[in-house]
Amino acid sequence: MTPGKGQARNLRHLGIVVRDMEKSLAFYRDLLGMKVTSRREETGAYLDTLLGVKHGKIQTVKLSAGGGATLLELIEFESPEPGADPERQVNTPGPTHIAVTVADVKRLSAALKRNGIRFVSEPLTSPGRRARLAFCRDPEGNLVELVEERPNP
Repeated sequence: MTPGKGQARNLRHLGIVVRDMEKSLAFYRDLLGMKVTSRREETGAYLDTLLGVKHGKIQTVKLSAGGGATLLELIEFESPEPGADPERQVNTPGPTHIAVTVADVKRLSAALKRNGIRFVSEPLTSPGRRARLAFCRDPEGNLVELVEERPNP
């Protein structure tokens, strides 16, 4: 089989390691309105082998947004303890942000600010006027792009 041909079928989920599951759920579930699809604790030899860790113990929560098939997986490690990486910047190599389609970015931004969420900028309309966007940081410091799709000009 030719590499890349017919291998990937869909984007299943995006995993984000968090230090405080409840704060992250307050953002993604309560403020952004995502729905919890599963919540579980995992430990044991299978997890240790799969992740390449010793004595791993994690809590995972999977969330969905609207009718989309791709899930967001929040992972909190009880052990081993996560490292102390600085906040990622939008130009840091590797995954930098997630983007969420929202109904009204201006209204949502105001509500998020009232709940202590930090923003990079106020909502801006794209040069082609096809979207209104804003970047904020979740409680863990991860960048989240809020995108309101606009009708064709």
